[in-house]
Amino acid sequence: MAGDLGVVVSGDRNVSIKFDEFPQKLHRQLLARIVALTNALAARVRGAVPVLTGKLQGEIGSRIYDKEDRIVGVVEVTGDYAKAGALEYGAQGTSQVGSHSLQLDHVFYTKLNGPIAVMVAAHSRQMNLVATRFMRGSEADMRVEITAGLKEAVTETVTDTNS
Repeated sequence: MAGDLGVVVSGDRNVSIKFDEFPQKLHRQLLARIVALTNALAARVRGAVPVLTGKLQGEIGSRIYDKEDRIVGVVEVTGDYAKAGALEYGAQGTSQVGSHSLQLDHVFYTKLNGPIAVMVAAHSRQMNLVATRFMRGSEADMRVEITAGLKEAVTETVTDTNS
């Protein structure tokens, strides 16, 4: 025969099944790895946040978007974006502060008998915040680990499929 190359295919059904199962296995492996890496990154960001009241630490959240053709892990600030942005990127310049009331229980170093309410007039405030890079720095610190983890998930799936 002119078309016969002397090749015998055996187990072609097994090869077909492995090719059919590979995308689902890879998706499951990548999803598990991305969930773990996203949680680790969120924990690292929470640990790097400058703490005054602890409110911003509580506003660091993470989400996983799991679609058929992509998986995305997101670490984000879920609350006051402006304040988080000022800490992340720094802030210079002048900010306007509106008039507001304030309760005082002391004047300079003298404790008052009871709290008094005072009205603070609108004024401008000079800002000079140095960037802390708590989000970008955490991501940069984990970049090698993230890349290695994703490559490892792909390699494990390929190895598992070939065995």
